[in-house]
Amino acid sequence: MRGVLTEFDARRLLAGAPVVLVTTRWHGVANVMPVAWNMPLSHDPPLVGIAVHPSRHTYDMLRLSQEFALNVPSRRLMNHVQYFGTVSGRDVQKIEEAKLPTFKAQRVDAPLLEGCLAYIECSVEEVLRLGDHYLFVGKV
Repeated sequence: MRGVLTEFDARRLLAGAPVVLVTTRWHGVANVMPVAWNMPLSHDPPLVGIAVHPSRHTYDMLRLSQEFALNVPSRRLMNHVQYFGTVSGRDVQKIEEAKLPTFKAQRVDAPLLEGCLAYIECSVEEVLRLGDHYLFVGKV
């Protein structure tokens, strides 16, 4: 059976990357936000991209800190992923509130979340406005 996809369903079909938890820190305050719109951009130099709406607290944190970490959550952290997506870092210290342990990254000031499958530390290389979102290009 054929049908016309809604715009929402079309976007869902194109979201092939795993949800990552983007962590940032600015002036000692840490933040985390789930991001489904993430992608590899280049092998050489190694670049990744995350799309963030300017209304999000993470947008401000990325602009100010100019660095971030991608944390690939395990199944065990799915409840945390959901929680992190429902509250704003402007209102709540999400990582502290969730009592999720962190550890220090090697190259950036953003915290890394215990229990994740992988971590990618990035410095912001470029920021591009693309429609209603901004693409933060991170150099790995």
